[in-house]
This record gives sequence, C-alpha cells and structure tokens, in this order.
Amino acid sequence: MTKSIKLIIAAIAFIIYGAVVLYSGLPGNIRSAEDKLDYSANTKLSRLDPNKKVSVELNGQVATLTGVTNSEVDRKDIIKSVKSSRWGGGIIVGGVTKVRADGLKVSALPPKPLPPFRWAAEKSQDGVTLVGMVPDETTRNEIVAYAEGQFPNGVTDRMNVARGAPAGDWLGAAKIGLNSLSRLNSGRVTGNGSEFVVSGRAESREVLERVNERFSKLPSDYTGEVIVTVPGDLRVQSPYDWSATMGPGNAPVILTGYVPSRNAGDKIVAHARTIMTNRRVIDRQVVANGVPEGPWEDLVSTNLNVLSQLKSGNITGRDNKFVISGITDDNAVVDESRIKIEALGNIPFNTEVDIDVVAPPVVDLVDECQTLFDNAMRNNTINFQTSKAIILPDSKALLDRLGVAAKRCRNFEIEIAGHTDSSGSAELNQSLSVSRAQAVVRYLIGEGVNEGQLKARGYGETTPIADNSTDEGKAQNRRIEFTIKTKKGS
Repeated sequence: MTKSIKLIIAAIAFIIYGAVVLYSGLPGNIRSAEDKLDYSANTKLSRLDPNKKVSVELNGQVATLTGVTNSEVDRKDIIKSVKSSRWGGGIIVGGVTKVRADGLKVSALPPKPLPPFRWAAEKSQDGVTLVGMVPDETTRNEIVAYAEGQFPNGVTDRMNVARGAPAGDWLGAAKIGLNSLSRLNSGRVTGNGSEFVVSGRAESREVLERVNERFSKLPSDYTGEVIVTVPGDLRVQSPYDWSATMGPGNAPVILTGYVPSRNAGDKIVAHARTIMTNRRVIDRQVVANGVPEGPWEDLVSTNLNVLSQLKSGNITGRDNKFVISGITDDNAVVDESRIKIEALGNIPFNTEVDIDVVAPPVVDLVDECQTLFDNAMRNNTINFQTSKAIILPDSKALLDRLGVAAKRCRNFEIEIAGHTDSSGSAELNQSLSVSRAQAVVRYLIGEGVNEGQLKARGYGETTPIADNSTDEGKAQNRRIEFTIKTKKGS
C-alpha cells in the first residue's frame, strides 16, 4: 500500500471518528449531541406552545411530535420550528432531518380568544424604548432597524413575539407611528389592535401639522389619533374633565382627562402606582389649560386614595365637582372616605361619595370555608421580620383577602396556627409561633373580623412539613396555617 493511499485512509478514518465524537458527545460533556438537539427542539417548541400541550421526542435526528394544537396554522408553525432545530454540530449531525407529526392533532374545541395586540414606543432623552407585541421576529427586526434610523440616541428593544396581530399592514402603521414620534420633543405612540395614538409635545405648530399629516396616511383598516401639545399654545378646556376607572379584581386603573402640566400628570400616575401596587396604571391624560383654581392636584390624589380602598369604582371630575362611586364590602371604608376628603379643609371643590356596601355572601359549609382559606394561601406566605412577630408590608394584600374570607365564614371558628423552623431553642420558637399567630389575629380584627371567631395557637418547631436541615425546608416550615372549625355548641 502506497504512502498516499495510507494518508487518504487515515483522513477518512479521522473524519468518521470526528463525526462519531460530535454525535455521541465528548467524555465529560454535559449532553450528547442528541441531548443538545433535544434541548434545542424543546426550546423552540416552548415559545410556540407555552401551555405545554405538545411534546417532542428525539431519536437521533428524527423528531416525533405528539399533542394538540388550537389550529392547523399552529400545527404547521410548530412542525416548521422544530424542523429548524440545530446545535453546533452543523446540519450533518447537528440538525433535525425529519419530523413525524402523525400524533400532532388539531383541537376540535374553538381556540381561546387572544389578548389585545398592544404595542408602544416611548421617546426620552436616551432615545426610544419599544415594548409590547410584534407578529414575528422578521417584523421585530424591521421595527428595530427603522427605529435606529429615526432615533440616533439609541433604541431599547423590549418587544415580544405574540399572536393576534390585526389584519392589514400593521408594520406600516407602526413605522408611521415611529416617524411621527421622532418629530416630537417627547412623547409616546401606542398601538391597541388597529388603533394607533401618538401623544406628547411638539416644538411648534408646524411640527404638529406634519405629525397630523403623517398620521392621516395610516394603512386602510387602521385608525389614528394625535394628542400633541405645543408650548404656549395649549387650549383652554371647558369643561375641565378628569376621571379614573378601576375594575374588579386586578383590573388596571385607567386615568383619562386633562391635567395642567405633564409634571402634574406624571405625579398623579406615580401616586396611583404607589397606592395600588397590585394593579397596572394606564395613563391617558392630556395637558391642557383651564384647570379650576385651588388645590386641584391634592384633591385628585385624595380621591385616588379613596378609590384604592374599593373593590371597584370610578372618579369623575368636571371643573370643581367630583364624584367617587364604587363598591366595597366594608362599611368603615365609606366613613373613612368622607374623613379623608374633609381633611382637605375649606376648598373650592365639592366631592360626592356614592359608595355601595355589598357584603360578600356568607358561606354555611365548613369545607367550603376551608377551601376559601386554602385557595388564598396557595403559593402564598405571610412574611414576618426575622425572629420577630412583625408582619411585613408585602403581606398586607394577602391578609386583606383572608379578612374577606373570614367575614364570609363568620359562623365558624378559625384557628390561626403559627409554626417555626428548628433554628434556636425550642422554647423561643414556641413563643415566637404564638406571637406571630396573635399578630395575624390582631390584623384581621383591625379589618373588621369578629374577634370571637379567631383563635391563635402556636406549635413552635413541633410539626415540620419539610426537612429542617436545608434552607428551603426551613422556609417551608416557617408558616401560618388556617383551620376552620365548627363553633362549640353549634
């Protein structure tokens, strides 16, 4: 055998060996090639199937899909995405070569409605920040590239790919919005489905006219609104309207109407976010002249304080007259609302309080009451200062929900049990568990719960539910538990 033939054979053997190594994984690697490919395929799948209705299994470079999709379009998208899976080994040994999808079915049930398709861009001294939804990665890249040409100070991309984009030229509408925004000193453009709104401040009326002209050229099936002010050219609004709307549950708080300055509007938004931390605050306020004389901003802040105590409600203001309406399940809220407003003193404003007290229905079955407390506590913990019986502020919302549940279970006794981990002495842990249970009792009494139905108990470290030898286990053992019992004599 000649030397050249030996070299060729050696080269072929080396290539085969390299391919085997690439596919099987080097010794000590975290994953083999198949594991890496499986990881890549599952990562792509999770982006299109966040509810985990579809699974993928790799056998070599062949992917098998099983599960249910909402539509044929979703099915094709998932197959295409999984087939494009790769890892660093290249197409020969690093990519999916075949997708078997016989087990991937389309659901016969109608798909759940998609959330509103919202997108926004905000201009500041640092450039523009892009947030919200885009239809796909290609559109996202086009928007970022277009924004970089419009905003030389920089582009911050916080957009996410999502389904549900409105029909028509959505990208064209977004570009018109960005171009209009780039002409303003500061401002924001928002897209809610096919409705686009640009708001902010323009340097002159000429700029405002150019923005109006640009927005008039939105694609067909798209609507636009320009809410832009010019310094020294603010309209005098009469009547001077302002409102806040807050739906039930965790619905957002929507602020609309006129404010005397952008700074005043920002302060109102900041205050609303401070006192209603569990809700999103949407700002649709517009700067305009014509605010009534007197402490208008102070009154708005006080009225927001009242609104934050309700289950749902509204504030409507016209000139110097305001009305607060809504629903609460606590009579004390109505009295406290009037006290807060009266504390402003003799001001040239009038606020009418029209709050309905609607008591939640009483629960008559002990098991249903226990379920109320179990649901409230699921994945939640009442937090205390370390080694103390002082409740932390971040537990207030949870305790408020527990207070409502206790009022609905007024016909039953509620045992509030404190538990600790095994750190420290057993005597101190026993005392701490009692003190923490009593702290919860005091809080609930303050929320209007009948003191006679609450019983504090402390169990110290005697009833762990997890391993006290780990930090995670100790955290689980530090807890407050609620047990609903039939009252003695009932």
